[in-house]
Amino acid sequence: MIMKLGSPVFYGLMALIAVCTLALWYGLRQKAMAQRRKRMLIICAFNIVFFFIYRYSQSIDEEFLRLTDKEFFNWFGELPLQLCYINMLLIPIGLLIKKRSVMAVAFFAGSLGAFMAILFPDAVYSGFSILLPRMLLYYLLHVSIVVCSVSLCTLGFYRPSFKDLLPTLIITTLLALLMHGVNTLLRVTGICTTANYFFTYGTTSSLLSLFWDLIPIPYVYELPLALIFAAYITVVTAPFALLDRKLRKNPCSA
Repeated sequence: MIMKLGSPVFYGLMALIAVCTLALWYGLRQKAMAQRRKRMLIICAFNIVFFFIYRYSQSIDEEFLRLTDKEFFNWFGELPLQLCYINMLLIPIGLLIKKRSVMAVAFFAGSLGAFMAILFPDAVYSGFSILLPRMLLYYLLHVSIVVCSVSLCTLGFYRPSFKDLLPTLIITTLLALLMHGVNTLLRVTGICTTANYFFTYGTTSSLLSLFWDLIPIPYVYELPLALIFAAYITVVTAPFALLDRKLRKNPCSA
């Protein structure tokens, strides 16, 4: 039951994402949009509560504190402000205000951010039994975030479009800059000297550490990631664009 890339546990998590996404779509496919929105908001509320349960479990986990070289658990550095966690807030906000740009960021950044956290976790979340509380809660939370992000599309709240590419890149880059400001403020004031939301001050994650080794400058080292993010948005959006083009040429096929 060891969690590592390519392990049976890893493939089990991938299957869980697929099954949960399909189950949510199947269960709500015949519901009115208002009912779909209500159910999604309930799930999002659960995720937020689940997040703080997960963080509390870390605060009393002596092994977690030892592995992360933390003398104590500082809540100011563990708020839901990372790229994947912030989408727990963006998804319900987008659903409530019905703002396309917000849902676009939640769909693309939420799915990619949480999925990358599963693919390339920090060392403390890799190589350990999935049954450890910090492991089980971490992966279940990220699975739920991926499912909710993707469900914005499968349940009809948002349809990917190339017109959202640039706004999504800009908003995400500005969010990272804002979080870098939060990190700097918390560090300078001494409130949390290890604050590292959006990992703007570097990380041990196998993917981000490659960019940190090349450009060891806080926040700046993440800017090239915009190219990867743009490629991801393009790949995900392309099938929708092709289908829309086909339907415009042959509307009867709809």
